[in-house]
Amino acid sequence: MSFSNRWRLARIISLIIATAFVVDFTARFIPLDWLSFRAWEALVRYHAPCGPFRANAFYENHLSYGDLSSLGNLPHYRQYRQEIFSTDSFGFRNSDLNYSRAKFEILLVGDSFVVGAGLNDNETLAAKLERSIGVGVYNGAGQDTDPQGLEHILSLANRLNITKGTVIYEYYQRHNLPGHEYLFGDTSLKEHSSCQNWKNRFSIWYEGFIEISPLQILAQRVFKKLHNDSILPNTFKSEVVVKTLTNGEPILFYRQDFKTSRLERRPVDVSGFKALAAELEKHNLRLVILLVPTKYTVYRPLLRDDDSERADQTPYLDRVEKALKEVHVPVINLLNVFRKKAQEDYQKNLYIYWRDDTHWNARGVELAAEEISSQRVIH
Repeated sequence: MSFSNRWRLARIISLIIATAFVVDFTARFIPLDWLSFRAWEALVRYHAPCGPFRANAFYENHLSYGDLSSLGNLPHYRQYRQEIFSTDSFGFRNSDLNYSRAKFEILLVGDSFVVGAGLNDNETLAAKLERSIGVGVYNGAGQDTDPQGLEHILSLANRLNITKGTVIYEYYQRHNLPGHEYLFGDTSLKEHSSCQNWKNRFSIWYEGFIEISPLQILAQRVFKKLHNDSILPNTFKSEVVVKTLTNGEPILFYRQDFKTSRLERRPVDVSGFKALAAELEKHNLRLVILLVPTKYTVYRPLLRDDDSERADQTPYLDRVEKALKEVHVPVINLLNVFRKKAQEDYQKNLYIYWRDDTHWNARGVELAAEEISSQRVIH
């Protein structure tokens, strides 16, 4: 190849690289709403300094679908549904709130189950409870990785002017029981002013701008289209397990939940919750623990092709419930009621979890709200 041809090729390559850089840089100013299959991915970018999502946001998608069908690149298992997701000025999932007049008596903390992933605003646990109990309920849940410790709870209670009330703390079966370090180690939210700190705001914006590329997301979509087990092997499906219910319907599970089911004998240490309850009591806040089972734990008895080893011992969540009662921490265990209702609804071809998602659907949330109301642990 002559020198002139090499020079021409180098210029073309340089131009392509420069163009890609400009396009990628420009695309980073575009909201992710139009590239996301659900609100979660769109709103965690540029989240509020002391909240999990973008503040004062509204997201609407009439073709949303489950996280498992996305994770495993399994489009033929999608269950399309509408998702309307609103956030307040603090960056939490609450809509149409007037903080100058609102009086909250219940604060919900937890992960994506309480947030209401894959649900409309009026279908979340906070919305269902508020209608059921008739008192103000604030949805203070965030991501799995967000600290849900003492300082987080007290900071939210202070911002919402909750001087007396109930904190419902959701504990998901897949996770380890939170210890003292997790529940008492977070000091980043001690001052309300830190939520308005310009350094925090800039740091969050910079992180979202640098780490998340709409162009990369678009490229990954194309990549997944090709890896469909027809053109190229689907390398994404290893994290998802496809099982068959006894009625012949397919149902997806997160592979990690199969590993969790084999840990029913794991030790139970609720000393962290006991200490948290004692500290919250000093601030006139009553702690109630909500135990949420995995989808696999609920639907395992209804599977046609489950070959996992059956556990003979007392279910893990039942042991957690017993331990919490022994230290006088109020607890609501959804395991048995969910198993029972799942089987009853199953006879009518209804479900309490999305079949293409790890999360419960509106029916599951309704059952949880009914159980919380019936237990009379909130006063």
